[in-house]
Amino acid sequence: AVFYGDEKYRQEYRRYLAGKYDIKKLLFSGVHFNFSFAENNLQAFYDGTTEYREYKNKRYLRLAREAVKYSWLVVLLTSASPVYDISFTDDDRMDQTIYSEYASIRCSKEGYWNYFDPVLDYSDLQKHVESVKKYIDMGLIISESELYYPVRVKNKGGYSLDNLLKYGVDYIEFRLMDINPLSPFGIMPQDIKFLHMLFIYLDMK
Repeated sequence: AVFYGDEKYRQEYRRYLAGKYDIKKLLFSGVHFNFSFAENNLQAFYDGTTEYREYKNKRYLRLAREAVKYSWLVVLLTSASPVYDISFTDDDRMDQTIYSEYASIRCSKEGYWNYFDPVLDYSDLQKHVESVKKYIDMGLIISESELYYPVRVKNKGGYSLDNLLKYGVDYIEFRLMDINPLSPFGIMPQDIKFLHMLFIYLDMK
């Protein structure tokens, strides 16, 4: 489909997702945690053997790869969506609370996932972008935004594969946090601190 203007694109894209994945799954909400290195930290570990942007890209890609490996741990410790109304799975019934076997429904097999298992390349940015783009070329997704994966490497400004190649990686986006109903902000301060320390640990591995 061809979309014109940002608002028009959002409307058409949401209709597309609702038709493909079930409109009820659009109700899922979560917290995305963005992590970036301070510039002085990047400079401190830069050894000059490659171009600076290549070093920066590879460091973020390596962190993203490790964050995917340990994403199960974050889900284990922060899951907060074990119940749902029966209308979520049965169109003809409502007002009955179901206690799920999953601590996080949105991160379970009932959540928002692609209908295939993506395999991404983290060896360098060009190969990473190509590994995402192949699923678009195969018609499995219509854009990089439809790739539902625990972690994304992203650039500042408008996110796209072209911009990622042009400007390089500026941060990683971790996408598996449930909204915590016990916090007015949707996430506990200690969970933010835990994620921050986890990513520092993964960077140092």
